[in-house]
Amino acid sequence: MKHKRWFRFLLSENQQADRLFLRCVCIVTAAILLWMGFVSVFPETAAKIYPGCPIHRWTGVYCPGCGGTRAFEALLHGQLLQSLRFHPLVVPAVLFSVVYLILLLLWKFGKGRTPKPHFRRIYLVIVIALILYHVIAANIRADL
Repeated sequence: MKHKRWFRFLLSENQQADRLFLRCVCIVTAAILLWMGFVSVFPETAAKIYPGCPIHRWTGVYCPGCGGTRAFEALLHGQLLQSLRFHPLVVPAVLFSVVYLILLLLWKFGKGRTPKPHFRRIYLVIVIALILYHVIAANIRADL
């Protein structure tokens, strides 16, 4: 059975797709580095830019994304345990994204000398389990 690929244009053998992919990687990397620099230089201003969670504000219930911004910011400052406490999915997501992107780049520009990375369904199961854990734990802690 053939599975649909989410990022089909990344996996094509055509040069135009390679250039588009490389440009996207460079733009996203530059944006992340610029944001990290801005947060480092102007932490008070950056804190005012972050919006609050509208779901939590309106219902009082923590959503699956609550704490993600604080966790990412803690991770940028090198506070790994604090990041995991705010949101347990941010650290694994960043690690998985970086490793997957490196493997994809090695495969894409290595002309097939390295094995092609595949997205497995178990990854999705793990992500859903971590999200459910976070939502339940955050809402239980809030009640205490």
